Amino acid sequence: MIERAHRLPIQQSIDVAVPPEIAWEQWMELRHLPEGTHRLTEVERDGDELNGMLDGLRARSWSAEVIDERDQESFAWRSTEGSDSAGLVTFHPLGERLTRIEVTIDAVPEGLGEAARLMLHIADRRVEEELRRFKADAELLNPDVYEELLASAGDDGSRGDEDG
Repeated sequence: MIERAHRLPIQQSIDVAVPPEIAWEQWMELRHLPEGTHRLTEVERDGDELNGMLDGLRARSWSAEVIDERDQESFAWRSTEGSDSAGLVTFHPLGERLTRIEVTIDAVPEGLGEAARLMLHIADRRVEEELRRFKADAELLNPDVYEELLASAGDDGSRGDEDG
């Protein structure tokens, strides 16, 4: 059962009515990072390391390494503690104020309970739910604060002064 549960990755996507750079900046707050059969909370980033908590009956610490990051295009991570999974989120501009976000997660179940959640697509629904939360939060942003949000994100020196 555990072997069968890991054959297909969890794949979900959602269209968010915000500009691609806003979707990226909101995502990089890491409040909606999915982790397969678990829900992550309190995720913080320190360089290429992510740390947080796996929510649930047995709450435990979680950490991951950032394995690839392409500004406003993609973000990939692999868990190193707490779970055995890897994820990739990609951002696809569909228009000036519309972005498709696609998430793929490979999760290796750590027991029969997790294998059952993967087989019953509960993990798929959990990722979909997290994306819907992200969409709601991002779309509630007032467009008047977009410039301010991008300016504060540009403080790390990774952005030029180009306004798209």
